[in-house]
Amino acid sequence: MVIENILVIGGGSIGRRHIECLRELGVANISLVEPNIEIAKLAISKSYDLRIFDNIEDALKCQYDGAVIAVPSHLHAEIACRVIENKLPVMLEKPIDVNMEEAERICDSVDKNKSVCLIAYCLRFDLGLCKIKDILDSGILGKVYSVDSFAGDYLPESRPGSDYRKLYSAFRDKGGGVCIDYSHELDYFRWLFGEVHDVLAMVGKVSDLKIEVEDVSECLVKCENGAIGRIHVDYFSRVPRRRLLINCRNGVIDYDLLKRDLNVFNASENKTDHFSYDGKRNLIYLKQIRHFFDCIKGQSKPLITAKDATKTLKLALMIRSNYSHQ
Repeated sequence: MVIENILVIGGGSIGRRHIECLRELGVANISLVEPNIEIAKLAISKSYDLRIFDNIEDALKCQYDGAVIAVPSHLHAEIACRVIENKLPVMLEKPIDVNMEEAERICDSVDKNKSVCLIAYCLRFDLGLCKIKDILDSGILGKVYSVDSFAGDYLPESRPGSDYRKLYSAFRDKGGGVCIDYSHELDYFRWLFGEVHDVLAMVGKVSDLKIEVEDVSECLVKCENGAIGRIHVDYFSRVPRRRLLINCRNGVIDYDLLKRDLNVFNASENKTDHFSYDGKRNLIYLKQIRHFFDCIKGQSKPLITAKDATKTLKLALMIRSNYSHQ
């Protein structure tokens, strides 16, 4: 089966990136649903021969091999269920939604229609994290004792050319705030170390950013495998950082996700192995879409299902429930 026709819903920055990747993978016919004319023009300027629709009803009258949904998070259930009920395989941007009721609505629709639904937590396709997963699963470094995860950048500079005060990140009802917006960290934490059983968190708005949501979350967790973890995310780090440090019985894993540099110290052999990964901008997105195509063809099962992503959302909401006003 050759994937030739894909519908992209949402022409914002991540939607345009998916279109770019679909073009690179040789998809011949790409359609875009985008009611905002100016945003649609941006997508057209980046990719020729797009078929543009201003509403989903007209778009769904045509035939596709699958759909990529990249609308604002608070619209996920409304759009995803409409597409799933149309019997189309779906890749839905993270998070699955912004509240549990809507997330469960998506899960029910997937079950009812026996649909392919991949939630796009793209860091599960990061080469360094995949290597770490292999190392941990092999047991070569022994039991994991502690984990330190850090992700932070400066929201006003995160999307050049955009006013951060108008981005979804600034509004709670649109999925903003670091707990949900940066749930990538929570998702890969669950993936690598198992479910989180205990959470001690401090969450708040401490900077002078003009947003109505939390800009920092600091939490301690206990994982299924017994490890104690710290997860820090923020919107105000003037020097962007994304790092993961893992202390094991027989070694240490240190990964810089921005530089894509991984160091693995094995105490038994008294040596450190260094891995440096391709910094190509769209690499993990290309891997993710290839996986989606394999799911469409029936050659693979979604790595992140709707039910799996709902567990990440539940954890994010649990942490955010500790929000304290300053």
